[in-house]
Amino acid sequence: MPLWVYLRPSVRLRLGLVWREEGRCVTDAESPPPRSYCNGCGRDQVHRDHGAIRCERREGTSQYPIIIREEWRILQCGGCESVKAVVQIVSSQSDKVIETCYPPHRSRSSPPWTRKLPEDCQALVREIYDVLSIDCMSLAAMGARALIDLMLTDMLGDIGGFQRKLAQAVKDGMITPLQKTVITTAVEVGHAASHRGFIPTIEQLEDVLEIVEHALKDRYVIQAPSDRLKGAVPRREKGG
Repeated sequence: MPLWVYLRPSVRLRLGLVWREEGRCVTDAESPPPRSYCNGCGRDQVHRDHGAIRCERREGTSQYPIIIREEWRILQCGGCESVKAVVQIVSSQSDKVIETCYPPHRSRSSPPWTRKLPEDCQALVREIYDVLSIDCMSLAAMGARALIDLMLTDMLGDIGGFQRKLAQAVKDGMITPLQKTVITTAVEVGHAASHRGFIPTIEQLEDVLEIVEHALKDRYVIQAPSDRLKGAVPRREKGG
């Protein structure tokens, strides 16, 4: 077996060790199955390689053209069978290979219980995780702030700003003073991203999402089974 088949597709592309037959995709049948991160499985998995399409285009002037080579490779997870495209681009002006995946890799997956949220909250959760997957940290923080606002409005109605809603929620016994403090911390990150140009790190955003998801789960997921148990368990008799 020739040694070049063990090279990454991008390296083979740069060295000119790949080819394209007219009218069909090229697959490297002799190559070992690639391992790649799978959003569905949440870990690296062996993927089936369904082939690649390669193209070349020229940019710049006719006298000094820049040659851009692209390879679009279709991979299918051997576990959950989800499909993605891995795009590798190399330019004649640089040795750097730019690799992009569609859909993008997710550093954090939406919890399964979010399907029990109201539809408007579900839609916003999807948007938050979509922008998180392309490293738009500020937008994700703003979305997390908006999620808390939706939850508070659902609980109390549109009675004013965040602080008024949080204070009223504590007064009505819907959240504890400690929960108010914790939620305020997460909301403040969204405020800073919206009004002060703050860009949180992925670690800071992970903390924000932990707080927001905990609040949503308490409100929309845990409350229902708690109410069912409260109605099903016999009350203790007086004097017993």
